[in-house]
Amino acid sequence: TLFRSMVVRMVNGLSPDLTVIVGDLTDSQVVNLQTATEPLRELKPRVGKYFVTGNHDYYSGDVNNWFKHLRSLGIQPLHNEHVSISSAGDPKDQFCLAGVDDIEAEMLRYPGHGMDLEKALDGCSPTDAIVLLAHQPLAAKRALQTRPDISLILSGHTHAGQIFPLSIGAYLLNPFFVGLYKAGENSFIYVTPGTVFYGIPMRLGSRAEITEIIFKAK
Repeated sequence: TLFRSMVVRMVNGLSPDLTVIVGDLTDSQVVNLQTATEPLRELKPRVGKYFVTGNHDYYSGDVNNWFKHLRSLGIQPLHNEHVSISSAGDPKDQFCLAGVDDIEAEMLRYPGHGMDLEKALDGCSPTDAIVLLAHQPLAAKRALQTRPDISLILSGHTHAGQIFPLSIGAYLLNPFFVGLYKAGENSFIYVTPGTVFYGIPMRLGSRAEITEIIFKAK
């Protein structure tokens, strides 16, 4: 909890308009981690804080309860849905922030869940830029094959390999590994290495990151 509180203070220190969590928040049930996740309540972005599922969230078998718990912390899950985000200076200057379920939800046959890009983007204004939250880089690749008009996709999943030489496998298994990629003329993918770790509490040959992204209108 002390570490999570420190991360929250660091995020708030950036004075963000938005805070997004691109999945793999947990692989345990809410009852086991309710206290541990309480610091997330103190995230204070100007506009809102949003979450999409990763594969490990489905391994918990408790996603719907996690959605309820996250909402109680002021975090809105984007369950194949979107919201319109407006600029503080000009309400007409806005973009569509969409989120999809992790692609493994369907493989795991998790009831009521599965990546549905069409549903997530339904209703986005054709004049607005689209920012998509999709946990796995493979989901980002599939999304751009269907909708090359997406401006930016934010993903995670790879942990940048976390520990060398496991990073070699992560590099080979994902179409985008870590950092910023350009696809086509006007689309970008950013894959975060993650803020913490999975399993062994260490990294070797990779770094943890709180990612700050600044949007500028053309």
